[in-house]
Amino acid sequence: MASIRLRNLQKFFGEVKAVNDVSMEIRNEELVVFLGPSGCGKTTTLRCIAGLEKPTAGEVYFDQQNVTSFSPPDRNVAMVFQFYALYPHLTAYENIAFPLKAQRVPRAEIREKVGQVTKLLKLGDSIVRRKANRLSGGDMQRVALARAIVREPRVLLLDEPLSALDEKFREEMRSELGALQKKIKVTTVYVTHDQREAMCLADRIVVMKDGEIIQTGTPRELYEHPRNLFVGYFIGSPGMNFIDCLFDRNKLMLGQDKTELLISEGLTIELREYQGRELILGIRPENLSFLLSGKEKGVGRIKVKVISVEKIGHFKIFYFYLGGRLFKGRASAKENIAEGGECSVEFNQNRICLFDKSSQQSVLY
Repeated sequence: MASIRLRNLQKFFGEVKAVNDVSMEIRNEELVVFLGPSGCGKTTTLRCIAGLEKPTAGEVYFDQQNVTSFSPPDRNVAMVFQFYALYPHLTAYENIAFPLKAQRVPRAEIREKVGQVTKLLKLGDSIVRRKANRLSGGDMQRVALARAIVREPRVLLLDEPLSALDEKFREEMRSELGALQKKIKVTTVYVTHDQREAMCLADRIVVMKDGEIIQTGTPRELYEHPRNLFVGYFIGSPGMNFIDCLFDRNKLMLGQDKTELLISEGLTIELREYQGRELILGIRPENLSFLLSGKEKGVGRIKVKVISVEKIGHFKIFYFYLGGRLFKGRASAKENIAEGGECSVEFNQNRICLFDKSSQQSVLY
């Protein structure tokens, strides 16, 4: 296995800067997810690591070795794509064995190695003997993974590997992929635009936008402490609520009508240098507690009118307007929240995010 280091990586396609001065290190045996919207540079960065794209500038290291000029075979990486790229006329066994045959590995050793990975990926004999074009989407993806890991690569690269599957198979494969990576202990880079996949799988997430790394951290770090407005918006389901505000001594003046939100002494002290400054408040729905009407007084509490309620399994999402913006809160399904009724919401003071309006960077650290 190998650690990966990117040093001032850049990639241009004509005038388009797909990757802009990316530097980072991926530790040995770590699973790192590159997350971001389409066109943010995550797949191009992955292809530079694989050797499928030559960087315009910068370097790629595996451990201490500069592999920037190495071809993909010389890097000993394995890659799994969104579309499985299996040979349809070959059986699952023959597809998995193909890279070993190309390396002229002895037949007995091929049989042993294929047997090990098919067992690991729960590919039974009936699947292994079947032609690739007769397999289900989930089984095709397992075969593609088996073919990738059977030759024991230094690095495993996964480019949107689950996006072609339906939701049921995606959930199953997310769980299996995470368990598989921990078993084989291969350094893994995973590209996705789906923040749920990233949150479920990653040891660390690299959020990218416009070819640059916006923030790197564990799923929990990114969820609780977004460094800027984009990360707060992109991570989380349902998404974070945002509203313009103004800091005035011990309160925040929210939205168009300057609704007053009293804040704690600790938060007041943290914001003392932002007196009179325009900010953007962000808070996740689960950090807005539902309170019965009549409890609206106090730090972090505001009286609101419920517009609508959605019941989703064991919880409810309730919607209300605040300062001219539609907010969503999350509460237990047992809560008696009525559409059109009045209630109070309480802002968790330890989970409020505040961003500078002009730079969109977090002002809380």
